[in-house]
Parts: sequence; C-alpha cells; structure tokens
Amino acid sequence: MKQAFAFLIALIALTLAAPALAKEGIDKFDTAIVVARNGDITVTETLDVTVEGDQIRHGIQRDLPRYYESQGDNLPYAYHVLRVELDGRPVHYKTSRKGNAYRIRIGDADELVPAGAHRYVISYEVKDQVRHFDRYDEVYWNATGNFWTFPISAARATITLPPGAHVTQTSAYVGSLGSSSKDGVSYKQSGDDSVFVTTRELAAGEGLTVAVGFEKGLISPPSATEEGRIWWQRNGALIILVLTVIGLF
Repeated sequence: MKQAFAFLIALIALTLAAPALAKEGIDKFDTAIVVARNGDITVTETLDVTVEGDQIRHGIQRDLPRYYESQGDNLPYAYHVLRVELDGRPVHYKTSRKGNAYRIRIGDADELVPAGAHRYVISYEVKDQVRHFDRYDEVYWNATGNFWTFPISAARATITLPPGAHVTQTSAYVGSLGSSSKDGVSYKQSGDDSVFVTTRELAAGEGLTVAVGFEKGLISPPSATEEGRIWWQRNGALIILVLTVIGLF
C-alpha cells in the first residue's frame, strides 16, 4: 500500500513538473513593406514560430500570390528573393510555381527543425506594386497570406512610403481570403510609416491585408520599358497564339 501511494505521489510530481506542450504555430508575423519611388516594393517578413514537430518538421513554406488584378487582367507578380534566414543564418530554400501560388519552400528534407522557438526572415522585391488611380495612388498588400495551416497569434504590417508622402486613406482587412472584415486590427501613423496591428489571433487560413492611399506625384509613373513589359503580359499569349496559327512562330 505504501509503495503504491509513493508511486502515485511521484507520478503526480512528474506530471506537475513537466512543461506544458507549446502550441505549434506562428507567434508573431511582422511584415515591413518599403515603397520605392519607382513603384517597386521591398518586403521583409519576420516570423517567430514555435515548432513541435507536428506540421513544422523540416521547415516552412511561404505561398505568395502568383497573380494580381489590373484593369480586368490577371498579371503575374515579378518576385525577386533577396534573402532567407533561420535564426539569423542563411537557410536552404527553393522557389516554385503551383496554381495561383509562388512558393518559397524553406528547409532541408534531410534535416529536422528542433522543437522550440525559432525565427524565419524572408526578404524579397516585387516590381511595380503601386496602383495608380485618378485621384490617388495606393499600395495594397496581403501581409501574411491566407495559406497557413496553423494559427498566427499576432501580426503587424508596416508600409513605409518615401519621404514627403501625404497619406489620404488607409484600409485593413482580417479573415479568410477575400474577407472585407475590418474588425480585429488597429492602425497608427508614425512619420512615413503606416502601422497595422491585429488585435486577435488569426486562425488557420486567415490573414491580414493592408492598403495605404496617398497623394499622386510621389511615385513615378511606369517608364516606357515598364509599360512595354506590362503590355506584353496582357497581350503576349494572344500574339503568340495568333502567330502560331498562321505559322509565323
């Protein structure tokens, strides 16, 4: 009887002493979007994650949208990955295109990420991401993506405009892809920075999208070369098809 009682006490002590399992997912998703005067943006994403070996084993994959809508057409984003790091060191990654996703797969299939807290940093450039309207220009960006299969506890997105910008309007949307809900996010202006912070956890499949409108004249309109690139994106496939049909391609 005494031995059984002692065993029970020891078992309870071990249970109380064992650390509680952490919830696997993204603890903080911080996105910094720096806008250049030529309309390009540089995006740096800092993800603080908790790894438990459940869904995050060899690494993570960041799915960016492959196309954006412009004047009724779906045009491909022009991405250029600058750096990818894990815990302050360069880490193996590769890019691919799958459906509507431009995928950055981070990690090595032969290595497991140890359980615990880790930090991923993903930095990339995107060409021509200032949208030009009649009365204002705008930067509109899905700051976290909506393809994560685990929650994001907190997210922040900062859009930094060139000096001299006059912000005229801002918007932020939280929820599943295409959501128009503005609940669950706060906003503040700090110099050239427009800062958006979530006020609730984002469930799997939910994301944060932000937009900042500002007076025209700050961002240079697309150059002739850039206009030519966009024109070819709109019409190139049709031209190739026609030339193929008539036997000139």
